[in-house]
Amino acid sequence: MRKRLKAMGILLAGLLLAMQAVAGVAGAAPSATGTTAVTFTIVPRIMLILSTGTIAVGNVEPGATAELLDPLTTTVRSNTPWSLTASAPDFTGVGTPPPTIPITRLSTRPGTAPYVPMVASPGTATLLAAGQPRGGNIQHVWDYRLAIEWTDVPGSYSTTITYTATGS
Repeated sequence: MRKRLKAMGILLAGLLLAMQAVAGVAGAAPSATGTTAVTFTIVPRIMLILSTGTIAVGNVEPGATAELLDPLTTTVRSNTPWSLTASAPDFTGVGTPPPTIPITRLSTRPGTAPYVPMVASPGTATLLAAGQPRGGNIQHVWDYRLAIEWTDVPGSYSTTITYTATGS
């Protein structure tokens, strides 16, 4: 019986060694690696936000200059160099023929800078501001000055100013 136990012990030890060898081969699984590039393009983007859609000057006396402080804030958001322009036709009143007041009598400025008159030429815009990309919320607060002369026909007048933010 001793011989039998000894043989079984040897057989069991051999079996354990064989199992370890198989486990070692199974644990070393083959592997492979690969790479991939991730690419993308950031598109140029520009946004313009106006604080109001209407600027009401109110009543203006002939021979006077109406000055409106801070009636409009423009906010430019841009990731590219940009410029901000404004264009408008002449002021038009009610009547036949409708009276007009030249748009050049309306001037604007950011903060305390000198006033710049609006450009009168059709298809031409007044350059208001320009800058390098700084992300969001590039704000300018605009003042307006409107000169009324004694020769202007009494009545209500209006125009529409188009503000354009352009990336370059």
